[in-house]
Amino acid sequence: MRTVGGGVIVATGPSTTSSLRRHSQELLAVALVVTGVLAVLAHEHAYAPFFTDDGFISLRYTDRLLHGAGLTWTDHERVEGYSNLLWVLLCAVPGLFRIDLLTGARALGVLCTAATLGAVIAAVRPTRAWHWVGAALVMGLFVASDSIAVWSMGGLESPLVGALLSWGVVSALRAARDGERAATVAAAACFGLLCWARVDGALWALAAAVGLTLAFRKQALRVCCAILGGAFAFGAAQLLFRLAYYHDLLPNTAYAKVVLSDQRLQSGLDYVKNSLCPLAASWLALVSCGFHGLRQPRLRPVAIVHLVLAAVWTAYVVRIGGDFFPAWRQLTYVVVLAGLFVAFVMGDELRAPIAPATLRWTASLVVLAALGSHFNNNWAKDEVWQWDGIVVGKTLGRMFRAEQPLVAVDAAGAIPYASGLPALDMLGLTDRYLAHHRPKSMGRGAMGHELGDASYYLERAPDIVCFGVPPCQRDGKFAAQREMVARRAFQRAYVPLRFEASGNGRTLTAPLWVRREGPIGIRTTSDSVFVPSYFLTTPEGAVARLGPAGAIEADLPSGARSRVEHLRLGVGSWRLEALAPAGTARFTLAVNGSIVTAGDAAKPLEFTLPQASSVDLELDVQGGSFFTTSGVRFRAGGA
Repeated sequence: MRTVGGGVIVATGPSTTSSLRRHSQELLAVALVVTGVLAVLAHEHAYAPFFTDDGFISLRYTDRLLHGAGLTWTDHERVEGYSNLLWVLLCAVPGLFRIDLLTGARALGVLCTAATLGAVIAAVRPTRAWHWVGAALVMGLFVASDSIAVWSMGGLESPLVGALLSWGVVSALRAARDGERAATVAAAACFGLLCWARVDGALWALAAAVGLTLAFRKQALRVCCAILGGAFAFGAAQLLFRLAYYHDLLPNTAYAKVVLSDQRLQSGLDYVKNSLCPLAASWLALVSCGFHGLRQPRLRPVAIVHLVLAAVWTAYVVRIGGDFFPAWRQLTYVVVLAGLFVAFVMGDELRAPIAPATLRWTASLVVLAALGSHFNNNWAKDEVWQWDGIVVGKTLGRMFRAEQPLVAVDAAGAIPYASGLPALDMLGLTDRYLAHHRPKSMGRGAMGHELGDASYYLERAPDIVCFGVPPCQRDGKFAAQREMVARRAFQRAYVPLRFEASGNGRTLTAPLWVRREGPIGIRTTSDSVFVPSYFLTTPEGAVARLGPAGAIEADLPSGARSRVEHLRLGVGSWRLEALAPAGTARFTLAVNGSIVTAGDAAKPLEFTLPQASSVDLELDVQGGSFFTTSGVRFRAGGA
């Protein structure tokens, strides 16, 4: 009963009280999830601005999809160089509203982490004050985990997989235990979507079906059929799309990475072994909860499902060779399973007399998870070269937007994404030919960094070559690239130049190889030869930069000597001039080592050739620096 205005007495029945209680619990759950997300964001700050280069590969697919180029990485070739279709598609949603894709991907990661924290509350099922304390402690396991913090902002599908996996497990257990139709549908949807979130997502569905069968036997038949049916439907749909769109049975990433060699098996074992200390809280949670749960009839099904899922995934990670990303990316899902397992145990034990002991035990796990970061070989906070790639990529995009040169890269994410230019992935992740022509030594090197073919690179004739990670390096980093650089054909066709890239408050120099011919090369006609300014930046200290007016400027320091060889000029009179020069420098023209003419580079220089010749141009900077806004031009006829 309650009193309202005018003294009227109104009865409040059980349904009203139940509705108010449910509403307050929902608000409390939202508040707790928001608090957990804020704590994760605070933890992320320790590793900011980490965003993995492979995340930019996914975003390039998303960006090209939004601009009408389809699910492609570059022009004129359809290659499935991603392994996270659902993530690529979801990242397009913010883009539809003109939200920056990078910002959208980070926000999506945070939302997925929030969904995982929501699954924790669903597993605990708090109804009283100390239940909520228990749920908060379990969330602390996630908040304290480096893996969760790093990959919530890392740009790949890990938080999406964690959200789908956690809600899939919660729904599957509820469906098996209570036979709820809605929970069965939810479980089927979650495990089905996992097949789109990762190409190996079907493994989760199979492991869940095995775990549920062992835990509930015939009682789980309906939900197991639903989960396997959902996984089959989603997997078959993607396979049909892959066959129709990419004309392949497997994604390109499988050919580029997966090898079941003895070396990979050993790498996988080392990967898991080295995670035991950094992820001690998660491994200990699985072991202790498993030991406790298997002894308790009411918790035994929960224990079986979680242990089977964790064991199957860990065995899979070992077999494929682990991972090369920071913060144990492939074991993030073990962290999710461990936390969810603790949540289920917490939900059960908080209703028992030993609740205080359970709370202390969970608090100890949180402390252990926090301490794990001090033993974690987590280089995420130091991996910032991707942002150099963004600066270089944006600069190249502004310089050569009209010409659309082909850019060859080792790191296939940041530079291609930021530049928007056609690209060649020299490590084959997004290149069909390299992925289908694997070396005989495949499986004995670093995962994802074993493909390469010097002849193929030269055949593709990229206009710009960037070796190593941004801002790039002069020498080839991998064997096939070193072989390419050593070939005479490459030395004749390419020139090592320096480009100054600016952005995000930083200025850096990128040493790049540029092809002499092609859309951004030296342009030769019957009556003219134009040498773009950046071909003068061979000496140390010289750089090409984008000027305020949009022209590419060459800046050469005092004492620099720039040389451009083998310029084909016809018989007759010619006029040489530097376009918009500033400073003091001297031109020298030679044929087969014999000087044809020489003079002040600030003035036009006229000369005559008695026959068609290959001319070498040398520019010697005298006094202060020398500057040209466009380049050097030869004109026939001396006019």
